[in-house]
Amino acid sequence: MKDFFHDAQTIINKELLLINQKIKSTTFLEILKFKLIDKLKEIFLKNNLVIDEDIQHENFFEDDYKKISTKFIICKSPKIYLKNIITQDLLIISLKDIIKIDVEEDLKKTYSSFNLLPFTGLTLPKDTVCNLYFLKNSISLELNLDNKLKDIEKLEEKTI
Repeated sequence: MKDFFHDAQTIINKELLLINQKIKSTTFLEILKFKLIDKLKEIFLKNNLVIDEDIQHENFFEDDYKKISTKFIICKSPKIYLKNIITQDLLIISLKDIIKIDVEEDLKKTYSSFNLLPFTGLTLPKDTVCNLYFLKNSISLELNLDNKLKDIEKLEEKTI
């Protein structure tokens, strides 16, 4: 199991460095999603993971432009998070079994439902309200993105 976490985190760190630093927010996460899914699939299929307990394995990546936390969530039993408010831009990737996500629509206060099949992902922006349903024996990856630079404009030092 530790080999899987280490190999996956190595791939994630490499891909984070290859994406253009000017790309921000959910666009950055969408690009990362397409780069990661095939590579994570190879590692996942190579390692035969046995689920015998609930595990949350976290890592962090930080550079001058962004701070990213990665969390592998392994659920031996089903887990439900209701009215979850996303505090940072989020990419969630299903590695095993289906993850059900209900996203609240702002105007109507109704929910749109999504089923994440294995090796698919969904990007959610900050301040989204959603319900997350992790099925029994599911494995998922969450990446939370915090942009350090909030301004898009070119930063310059001013001297007098």
